[in-house]
Amino acid sequence: MACLLPGLADELQLLIIDAIHDLDALDNPDSQSCPKTLLNLSTTCLQYRALLRLKLFDTATLRNTIISAASIHALAASEYAENVRHIQFKGSIDIRKFSAAMDDVICSRGGSIDVDEYQRAAAAVLLPRQVHDILSNLGLFANLDTLTVCFDVGLTWWPQHPQLHLLLEEEKTHHWMILFKKTAEALATNQQHQITTLRLLEVVPTPHCSSSNTLYSTAGRFFESIESLYVTFKKDVSQGCDLDTSYPRHFRISMFEFFSGYLQAGKHVRFGQKEWRVDSDGQNKVDIFNSIVDLSLLMW
Repeated sequence: MACLLPGLADELQLLIIDAIHDLDALDNPDSQSCPKTLLNLSTTCLQYRALLRLKLFDTATLRNTIISAASIHALAASEYAENVRHIQFKGSIDIRKFSAAMDDVICSRGGSIDVDEYQRAAAAVLLPRQVHDILSNLGLFANLDTLTVCFDVGLTWWPQHPQLHLLLEEEKTHHWMILFKKTAEALATNQQHQITTLRLLEVVPTPHCSSSNTLYSTAGRFFESIESLYVTFKKDVSQGCDLDTSYPRHFRISMFEFFSGYLQAGKHVRFGQKEWRVDSDGQNKVDIFNSIVDLSLLMW
């Protein structure tokens, strides 16, 4: 029996495709990759490949691996690059691979290594050069306007020390802190980009203001063109964490320092379910700051 779908009007076919897309999402709600059924459908003929290219290539996921970076580079060099409007970077760390690599580095230096050497060696392992090259050159995709950054960090990732100076020393060589910083430095390297929407998801703040803003403050001028900023915090961030009593104050100060430079007239900000747009005269910035630094708003 001949398939009747290709004979339908494009509009009707797209409605059917939308329904398939929704079913894919129900089958695998946590998937951030191309819907499997749509991907299979796109391989059946040139007509469906043309119809589906906007849906299949609208979002590209960059994982923190050399293989993923190669896929993104291939996409950037293809005819579908113009369809990519959203890149989501998923920062993760293979702890076993990282530990083994750093053991080799330390052994090669006679079992001793200073902080600067350790940071340089760790950075090369934690953020592969190929991934760094993409994050630092988002202009690879001419129509890219949205960037999502999410790190697969546990609730209690930070080092635990009773004395602040010991904590700060350990943070210099902590793998997550190094990855945060190198990611931010890569973004800051962008000379030109068209990103207007930035989404920072599942943020887990550190308990001390000196380093809790590393990703955001280091990125610097990258934020100047951002018109809409969306921030979500990992659920139950305050549970199961041995935080000192100064944590809320440090965190509020850190957030204030960053957003005081970001919130200009017309900017749109969303924290969880709370959102604001800065008045043209900036008069509502104080109200926004008061809401942002209210820690109760960050617990969703």
